[in-house]
Amino acid sequence: MLSFSYFQDVYPQLVDGYLDAAVLPFENTIVGSVSEQYDLFAANEVEIERECVIRIEHQLIGLQGAETGQVREVLSHPVALQQCRKFFARHPLLHASPFYDTAGSVAHILRQGDPALAAIASRQAALHYGAQVLETNIEDNSENRTRFWMLRRAGEVRPDPSANKVSVLFEIAHEPGALSNALADFGARGFNLLKIESRPLPERPFQYRFFADFACASLAEADTAITALRARGSTVRVLGRYRAAPGL
Repeated sequence: MLSFSYFQDVYPQLVDGYLDAAVLPFENTIVGSVSEQYDLFAANEVEIERECVIRIEHQLIGLQGAETGQVREVLSHPVALQQCRKFFARHPLLHASPFYDTAGSVAHILRQGDPALAAIASRQAALHYGAQVLETNIEDNSENRTRFWMLRRAGEVRPDPSANKVSVLFEIAHEPGALSNALADFGARGFNLLKIESRPLPERPFQYRFFADFACASLAEADTAITALRARGSTVRVLGRYRAAPGL
């Protein structure tokens, strides 16, 4: 198992065959979609094999023997820092500093050896690196969850006969009614459109590509929705046919 500092570093390794699969976060219940991931997904020939949802619990982690009162700077991934705003409001002397990774921030403060430094990460990260949990469950919302996708190179996904969810990327004509008509097809055919995300097209200012997730009873049923979308003149790329995570 390998870890990377930046999302953009993962995709070339996956596409070139250095990695068999990658597990990456795409959406959080508090801060929403990880927009960068959608842009990287669109630019690389990868597909979704499965998804999972993980309950996110953030801990304040410091050096062994340190105390919260000694801490002045807290490092973590920017998203993790956003998810702990109430904690920082209660501790105005703490300065939040962005770092590339939650677990990596724990390794960093241990290398620095300064009790005035702490990190926000999981309890497992503290155990792995031999750090100390100073404050538990400091996240703002106990319903904080993140949706992850397991990705493989295009064409190498293992088919799941129990798939009941489909993700697609599509581009449509930049004209009145094009998007509403495309989405109306999902409702007219009884599909539950679970999510839609728009991302800008850099080569066409103020035009967009769309990512959509929808539920389906069977893969054959899913294909009818994709065919209808293409019939509207849309350019469609199927990103994955997979089993929805429990509760989604």
